[in-house]
Amino acid sequence: MGRVLWLPPSGRNDRFLGSDVSYADLAGRDLERYYEVTLEPSTGTSQVLTLRLVPKPRAPTPWGAVVMVLERDTLLPRKILYYDQRGAVAKEVRLEDAVDLGDGRYLVTKTTVTDRTRTGYRTVFTVSDWKVGPVPEACFTPEALERGCRL
Repeated sequence: MGRVLWLPPSGRNDRFLGSDVSYADLAGRDLERYYEVTLEPSTGTSQVLTLRLVPKPRAPTPWGAVVMVLERDTLLPRKILYYDQRGAVAKEVRLEDAVDLGDGRYLVTKTTVTDRTRTGYRTVFTVSDWKVGPVPEACFTPEALERGCRL
């Protein structure tokens, strides 16, 4: 976008540029920090693992629970359901396409986020032009973010 957006801590759950994604979704570290994780029982033939995440006491999160469905073989998340405090699904994230980078890592190239509280609201992210490699620290300054960073 060619500009830096300053985000106050109070705005982490706000919508990212009017989409169905929050800034906290993009950061992705809140799940590790604020939730207790349990593995849901599954049949031995199931191709997926299901994790239930429940907020730790006093965790600053709007979600009452999060359920993640992962591929058993790759541990790649395929679906994430965010439940409100009343137990209803408020948001669904589907990680639909991924590229195997060959070293145990994957790059998700298509993600669909559906706001389950508003009919017809969804955001689709598609990554079509990408390069994997080290990014210099100098690329993470406000100036470099505004003008772009050459790798």
